[in-house]
Amino acid sequence: MPASEPPLRRSSRSVGAPGAFGFAVLGALTLVAVLLVAVVALLAGWNPWSAATVDRSAPVVLEQLRDLARYKAASGDFSELVDVEDDAGLLPDFVAGQRTLLIAVGTVDAEVDFSRLGGEYVTVSADGKGVEIRLPPAELSEPRLDFDRTHVVNRDRGIINRLSEVLSSNARDDQVLYQRATGQIGAAAEQTQLRQRAEENTALMLTSLLRGLGYEHVTVSFDAPRV
Repeated sequence: MPASEPPLRRSSRSVGAPGAFGFAVLGALTLVAVLLVAVVALLAGWNPWSAATVDRSAPVVLEQLRDLARYKAASGDFSELVDVEDDAGLLPDFVAGQRTLLIAVGTVDAEVDFSRLGGEYVTVSADGKGVEIRLPPAELSEPRLDFDRTHVVNRDRGIINRLSEVLSSNARDDQVLYQRATGQIGAAAEQTQLRQRAEENTALMLTSLLRGLGYEHVTVSFDAPRV
């Protein structure tokens, strides 16, 4: 009887997941593939890393239409340097306190109200060749800041103020500075001849218009300003 062959011994090594070298090769190939795609995209004019802004704003809603009866007869442009300092009392400035310099640029209009043109405020002479118009005094509008030219030029803050801004979740609000600038520009406009210029321009405009309509004598007067 022939001798039986000894049984074959199977190796204990298992063929399965790749080792560290295999992972490294796979990662390198993936990186190369990503870079190739990026190069091709850039050559084609498309940037895969570019950010896109999506505007999901609602449509503009018209809330109200108003008829205007005011004639803007003159306008003044003003600039103001606002210098505001918040003093911290006994503490030195480099510890606490703030000083802000703001250059404000704004416009003030001088307007005449035409809403009462007619009736007792317009008198035509008996021969139809003359007309007299009486208007309310010119008024100054609220100053309008030009925010493209209005900006903070310097802001000195103490250490405590800087730390407070870092720790606070509220953004810095310069509204107080804008309100101060608006008030100062409005006060400066009151000291100019803007109202007088507006009344002179209005009188010239109405005189030219009415003479074009055939009136030979045109008189335009204004009520005294309200005190």
